[in-house]
Amino acid sequence: MLQKNNIKVFFMTAIMFLLFVVQLYSQKSKLQSSESHVLVNVYVKDLDNTPRPNERIIIIAQATKGKYQRISNEKGEFSLLLPKGDKYKIMYEDLGSEVDYSFLSIPSDSGLFTFEVNVRFENNIVQPLENVTFENGKADLTIESYPELNRLVDLMKRKPTMVIEIAGHTDNLGSSEDNMSLSQSRADSVRAYLTKCGITATRVYAKGYGDTEPIEENTSDEGRRQNRRAEVRILKE
Repeated sequence: MLQKNNIKVFFMTAIMFLLFVVQLYSQKSKLQSSESHVLVNVYVKDLDNTPRPNERIIIIAQATKGKYQRISNEKGEFSLLLPKGDKYKIMYEDLGSEVDYSFLSIPSDSGLFTFEVNVRFENNIVQPLENVTFENGKADLTIESYPELNRLVDLMKRKPTMVIEIAGHTDNLGSSEDNMSLSQSRADSVRAYLTKCGITATRVYAKGYGDTEPIEENTSDEGRRQNRRAEVRILKE
């Protein structure tokens, strides 16, 4: 009986010690403001005030050019420490593109400070893939397209329920049949790249619209250039 009691006391002591260590580690790992850095709490929400988890926020120091990236947690929040005495540009990632949001100025004053930043995420259902380009008259992606597509891959991996459509568009030069075929082939090329990078094929649709959905008049070189585009459309988030 005495031996059993000793074993029980031993295990209870061990459990209490582990709880103490976990609590101590939690306290030490908690971010705190200092004389050189300030604590910044960031809250990411929709325009209707719904928290947005798994969103990438980019913060860039204007003086030192330091870049900080964080992913919002399940509550749409995260915290970080930023050096004092700088102005910070805040951006959010939307369908692979980095969108300017606001600026945060942190003074170099002495003392302990905490800042709160509320990012109101205006999620676009349709986003142009401005840096996705193709070889002239072909459906082959140029190497300049890869960085933006890689950001889209990263976004879809963070959001495993997201389903998108890649939409291909052309100007009105050439026949409508050729334009429809080319736009479909280019949309297929983008889809193939995404699936090659690990995105399940059932989450990516590809559709060519040819010259049927211009966003500018096809009466000038600039108008036609803007109409030759690829877009990503959210079907399910």
